[in-house]
Amino acid sequence: MQNFQFYLPTKVYFGQKALENVGKETKILGKKALIVTGKSSARKTGVLQRVEKSLKRAEVETFIFEGVEANPSVGTINKATKLAKEKKCEVIIGLGGGSSLDAAKGIAILSANPGLLVDYFGRNRIKKNPLPVVA
Repeated sequence: MQNFQFYLPTKVYFGQKALENVGKETKILGKKALIVTGKSSARKTGVLQRVEKSLKRAEVETFIFEGVEANPSVGTINKATKLAKEKKCEVIIGLGGGSSLDAAKGIAILSANPGLLVDYFGRNRIKKNPLPVVA
């Protein structure tokens, strides 16, 4: 096996009021955010509203893309990317389960790079850094 290293800066908030920090932390990364979530659970549980409130308090403009399915399709990621580009989002927020987070990562790549998602499969293909992702 070859030696390697990687740098993965990650800040984790955990606790009852962790969502209150989303706005403050997101504002450091950008002033316009696309919230990417599944079909309805984030809204039904109130998590989406709490995140929106925190972002509003921090003066981060938000746009919502709901409807990420299990194992998100390229079509779904393309639709969300179109919205992120139209609104000139600077940050992508993945809210919910693994599918929403996976979609957020794909959207972050395509929002900063031209082409299709399939163009970035493999190693060393992403030319520009993706948009920051908050999850």
